[in-house]
Amino acid sequence: MGNQTNRTIGGTAHTLTYDYENRLTAVSGGSVSATFLYDADGNRVKGTVAGVTTVYIAGLYEWQNGAVTKYYEGGAIRRTGYASDNGVFYALQDHLHSTSVLVNQNGTLNTNQYYYPYGGNRNGAFSSLTTKRFTGQYHEQGLPGGEGLYYYNARWYDAQLGRFIQADTLVPEPGNPQALNRYAYGLNNPLKYTDPTGHWFESALDIISIGIDIYDIRQNGLNWENGLSLVADVASLALPVVTGGGLIVRAATHADDVVDAVRGVNQVSNVVQAVNQANNAADAASVLSHADDLGDAVRAVKPDFYVRPNGEVVPAVGYRYSKGEQFVAAVENGALPSKKEGMYFSFDRYESSALAKDRLQLPYAPEYGVSFDTLPIIDDIHVPRGRWGQAEHLEPIAKDFPEWGTGGGTQAITYSPIPVSRDRLWRLR
Repeated sequence: MGNQTNRTIGGTAHTLTYDYENRLTAVSGGSVSATFLYDADGNRVKGTVAGVTTVYIAGLYEWQNGAVTKYYEGGAIRRTGYASDNGVFYALQDHLHSTSVLVNQNGTLNTNQYYYPYGGNRNGAFSSLTTKRFTGQYHEQGLPGGEGLYYYNARWYDAQLGRFIQADTLVPEPGNPQALNRYAYGLNNPLKYTDPTGHWFESALDIISIGIDIYDIRQNGLNWENGLSLVADVASLALPVVTGGGLIVRAATHADDVVDAVRGVNQVSNVVQAVNQANNAADAASVLSHADDLGDAVRAVKPDFYVRPNGEVVPAVGYRYSKGEQFVAAVENGALPSKKEGMYFSFDRYESSALAKDRLQLPYAPEYGVSFDTLPIIDDIHVPRGRWGQAEHLEPIAKDFPEWGTGGGTQAITYSPIPVSRDRLWRLR
């Protein structure tokens, strides 16, 4: 078994040429003419299809006859130099990382894209704003195939056939019959697995579980349950056909073997380092932000940040600290009321009243804290001194009121009411 070197589509024969490292370098036949160039690591850096040349840099930058497309965190796309559709757009992905919705910088819908399970086009033409489509991979519609071919890094893939046109050089699990078909996509289970490198599949559900674990650690600190759950989910992601390890751990939190196993995981940095060794685990938050069809547990998880239309990044979670029953009553009523002079809030979570008072330079010791989603107020979030992430420029009142604390906590201000919920309120110690 090897590479597909000839295809006949609609009676037209096409020839596919590969280099000595099994990389597709040329396609010819009929009206199709294409060539591809790769770097020393096997990454495609240049492609010419039907006379149009595109240069690719790390999946973040594309150059095409003077026009440029740039990709940013949060799904932002900036296009410049094209004949039309220039500006900032946002690609919203489904749980498999497929580009399913494209909106402009004002949030106006540009295109909906629908896929069959193996990635075929299910409804209407694909948008030309980006060629990153099924599972976020580059799609070359001009190549011979029912709908062209997808570039999956190590191999090329035909979404209509649901098969790669090259054999996998790895057999991830010889004991699994589904893994023995080296042309199959994602163990023939495309609704659960993706194949980001062309060499091995990964479980979207395990990535979502990893995101839940990381979110839990960030919100509540590292403990036995979420620590071992994260380790188990990383292991599930790395091992074919093994999934849901973290769920099993959470169900057995009080078992002695669980406690013993997690004793070695005593620092968040060690856990996160383990996650980063798994392919695509760093994208867990991005997956989670668009996985609202996977149940209430997943819907509760938020991304790390939001991106405003002007490209400004805003942390996804804010915190308000105060004292007294009036504050608790407001939380129980579902919203912190707006104030004419504005309402300060932080992007830092504190468990200690003394620390919150000192870092946020409060004139009183707060009794309660509440966390909230910043998306409802994202258009009305302001930085007092106009510079994100630099506390000395945010609220430099320590010189005038040294008794209020040394400062150093990040703060912002809003003039809008803040939606909150009772289950996100906690009492400071």
